[in-house]
Order: sequence, then structure tokens, then C-alpha cells
Amino acid sequence: MPKPVDTVDYITLAELKSTLTLTGQNYADADLQLAITAASRAIDHRTGRIFSSEQNAADWKFTALSSRVLLTPDFYQLVSVSWGGVTYTEDEDFYLTPTDGPPWNIIQALKARFPTEPLGVTVNAKWGFDTVPAEIKEATKILAARLARRPREAAFGIAGLGIDSTAVYVSRVDPEVDLMLKPYIRQPLLG
Repeated sequence: MPKPVDTVDYITLAELKSTLTLTGQNYADADLQLAITAASRAIDHRTGRIFSSEQNAADWKFTALSSRVLLTPDFYQLVSVSWGGVTYTEDEDFYLTPTDGPPWNIIQALKARFPTEPLGVTVNAKWGFDTVPAEIKEATKILAARLARRPREAAFGIAGLGIDSTAVYVSRVDPEVDLMLKPYIRQPLLG
């Protein structure tokens, strides 16, 4: 499936430096920028989504899942849906889901039926999210801060030693980050 071309980081260097109380310091900028990019792409991977936006509408071609269902990446503004040289009308020939979008990522046929041949449907839209959701920005800050600190503070995943000299390990999954990402994880369509 195509992806938005303007994949960007979800927070700025200044935002992470503020979180880490490093405003005015430059010695770690390269490491911090790398941590921001790694955190942003890890969130893309975990959720199956890209939260940046493509500012210009673009045509992408898709193969319908069935004559009634077309799955797409997220988009926040629809320009047109067409196949067989005909442009179809929203709410008459098809509707967008989820109904509380944008963003949307499923087009459901009403009267019209999607062709099922490969790449038979063209969707012209602005792809991605219009703005990065607050939860995604915050999860990126937390994850980027952990990634930036880990090489210095938690070598080999060990955060320190407990009272009885046993190693205290860094958790593999941050529960707060997981909680923020959970509503954005793209679920496969069953059926």
C-alpha cells in the first residue's frame, strides 16, 4: 500500500530538549534527533499508521477487498473515487468509515460496486492525518526520551541495581505509551 510521502517526525528537537530540560544545550542534538526519528517510526510500525500528512491531494490506485469494501491508508480529505472512467459520489454511491473521521481508511460501496481487478479503483485524497494527535506527540516524547537516555543510563537494558544487588531491568513496553497508542492501532478487517 502506498504511504504518505511527507513522513515527518512527530515532535521537534526543541520539544524533546524542553522535556529533558536541555534547552540551550547543543551537545546531544544529533543523538536526540536520531531518538526522535526512531521513536516516530517505531510508533508508525506499532500502530500500522502514519500520522504525518500529505499536503497535496494525490491519486493512489487500490485493489478492492470485495465489491463492497475498499481498504486504504488513512486520509483526511477526499477529492474523488473513480473506476472504469467514472467518478462516483460520496453518500450516494459510497460512504467513508469510520463515520467519526477524519481520518478515514475504509470506503464502503452503497449503490455502486467496486471492481475487484488489481488496482482497479483510484482514490484522490490528502493522505495521512491533518494534524498529529496529542497522544501520538506525547508518546513520541516519552519514547524518544527513553531512547536518548538508554545508551548512557541503561546499558544492556539494566537501569540499576536493587537493594540486594540484583539488576533492575528496563521494561520492554512502557505502559503509558502503550495506553496512548492503543486507540490508534489499525485493526485488520475481518470477514
